[in-house]
Amino acid sequence: ANIARLADFIVRMAFSSNRLNLLDFGCGTGLSAIALRTRLDNKDIVLSGLDRSPRMQEIAVKRGVIQVSPQGQQRFDGILASYVLHARTPQQDLDWIAKSLMPQGVFAANWLHGSKEELQAVLTSMRKTRIGTGFI
Repeated sequence: ANIARLADFIVRMAFSSNRLNLLDFGCGTGLSAIALRTRLDNKDIVLSGLDRSPRMQEIAVKRGVIQVSPQGQQRFDGILASYVLHARTPQQDLDWIAKSLMPQGVFAANWLHGSKEELQAVLTSMRKTRIGTGFI
């Protein structure tokens, strides 16, 4: 249900083209990406994933999730982070997410067991990075 809500949110944010370039940040084995692909079945989607664990990446690739490098310069219409931010995401990863969104891109995440203050700190940090890129 969480993936469905995140997917619906991304689509509602009205992209200018029918083709969506989406990233599942912290994709694990690709289960969220599969659910997202199923939910957005009628859309033209390039669905990529990023996970720090080589084993998780391997499984996700077998499930059809294209892996990207955190050193890459890709830009995404939407980035999904499902049950990732509660793991104390490093600042460099938050900066990478913020810089990897297209100017009108959408970042959608769910937050598990974190305080409102922690969430606000993450969002403030990402907003500052995006301001520095000229995207906001």
